[in-house]
Amino acid sequence: MPVEVTTQMARDHAETDADDAVLRRLIDAAERQVIAMHGPHAKDGVTAQLEGGGPRIYLSRSISTVTSVTECAGIAETETVLATDDYRLWHGGLTMQRLQSGTNPSAVWADRVVVAYTPVDDSDERVRVILDLVKLQLGYQASRFVRVGDQSTIELNYEQERRSLLSSLREVPNVG
Repeated sequence: MPVEVTTQMARDHAETDADDAVLRRLIDAAERQVIAMHGPHAKDGVTAQLEGGGPRIYLSRSISTVTSVTECAGIAETETVLATDDYRLWHGGLTMQRLQSGTNPSAVWADRVVVAYTPVDDSDERVRVILDLVKLQLGYQASRFVRVGDQSTIELNYEQERRSLLSSLREVPNVG
């Protein structure tokens, strides 16, 4: 499912007088931030080039479907396309273990491994984060303190809140 955030969705999420052109720019900027930090949307295939050498490799996104797994070994970069019985997925598709059984048995991965896959669809989470980033940007004020009459409040640290929102998309677990 592609991630599509409309200006109307942004209006429903955050009270604003901003026109559609401004909202579109904020939405597009937020989407670019999400992609830069967490990779392309799930509808897009991902090709990861990973360092092998051990019994496991770790991906940055959970795998929904594997398209291909290719090992590249030695100075000549000899390529071997693995069969599905040569590896096993663990930890919700974030870890791939090399199997000693299968069509191309080995206890460890070759020097370099290329995995082409479709990640798990996290579109709903991405839409939420994009809308929250737009809302944060719309509400951002350059000063730390805001005073209205007798009342004063402390504004959130924009960069800290932005990082927190972006990192709220699935973190890669520390599996070692």
